[in-house]
Amino acid sequence: LELYPAITTATDASGRPCLESVARRLKADIVNKSTSKSINLAFLNEDVPILRLKGPRILLVDEDVAVLKGKGLVLGVGARKGVSSEEVLQAIDLALAESGRKREDIAFLATAWLKKEEEGLLEAAKSLDREIIFLSREELNSQEPSTPSRAKDLGLTGVAEPAVLALAKRLILPKKAYGRVTVAIGEN
Repeated sequence: LELYPAITTATDASGRPCLESVARRLKADIVNKSTSKSINLAFLNEDVPILRLKGPRILLVDEDVAVLKGKGLVLGVGARKGVSSEEVLQAIDLALAESGRKREDIAFLATAWLKKEEEGLLEAAKSLDREIIFLSREELNSQEPSTPSRAKDLGLTGVAEPAVLALAKRLILPKKAYGRVTVAIGEN
């Protein structure tokens, strides 16, 4: 009897994400698992956006909308251009220590869409084995951070704290600068 490894899903074969891996990487539970097939088919052709809806709300969804229930910490991260992954990880570790938390508590990172190609942030997220969510100008500017930000020069209310406010239930560590990296922490 010979055994051969096989890739069992089209998303794996094409190197695309799938709903289950996104939920796992976001440390979230899939509430309506019946959406898996339609979401995974969509992933084959496009990036499927991840949105956060804060309650109290009533949500009426179609059968092709996956609902994830998050748990863990949301780290909002802002960084100067050219920041290294070591700088990002050091800032994250300092912020976690201040809040009495550990790396294992992190659900995911969040930042501005402007940072989609910032190698230091991408490498830090990979090192932590966590997703990084990139928020739009509208999503960031719809939040009201507790302190002013240098990001106003870019037409933003901020990055780290607004990212947390957009994606977490509550802010547990307001934004703080650690060298060239700013971190805020929220909890789901």
